[in-house]
Amino acid sequence: MRNGRNIPGTAEKLGGALNPRHFLTKATRKAHTTYLSKLAFRICKESAGKPIARLLEIYKAIYFDEVQDFVGWDYDLFKLLAKSKLPEFRCVGDFRQTLYSTATARKAPLKAAEKQAEFASLGFSTSPLYRSRRCIQAVCSFADLVH
Repeated sequence: MRNGRNIPGTAEKLGGALNPRHFLTKATRKAHTTYLSKLAFRICKESAGKPIARLLEIYKAIYFDEVQDFVGWDYDLFKLLAKSKLPEFRCVGDFRQTLYSTATARKAPLKAAEKQAEFASLGFSTSPLYRSRRCIQAVCSFADLVH
């Protein structure tokens, strides 16, 4: 978008096909970070899951760290991976700590509670850690009061 309006020629689809200008930079050599997960999701859907099948051929486990920073389309990819026959799929994060977001889009989930609910709906179990290796107890206790 520019000045609150869509840039002409950058719609997601043109003539029923995915539009590269929606997902790629002007030079069409790099994917827009905002749409990277959306592009990966669309490719998986358009190819009947072939990228997921390829991942299953290569890896026995997939791990994502800092999942508190993921939003929107990232979770659509998590859903595809969770439905696959991947033997081990783990995500690690601290939902009290969000420093970065993988996209500027407004697609949910965006808030920590929404993200945790999404993981629960995908069948993830949680394992809370009650010990901090970063802060002394006084800092942790104060954080518990304000969070």
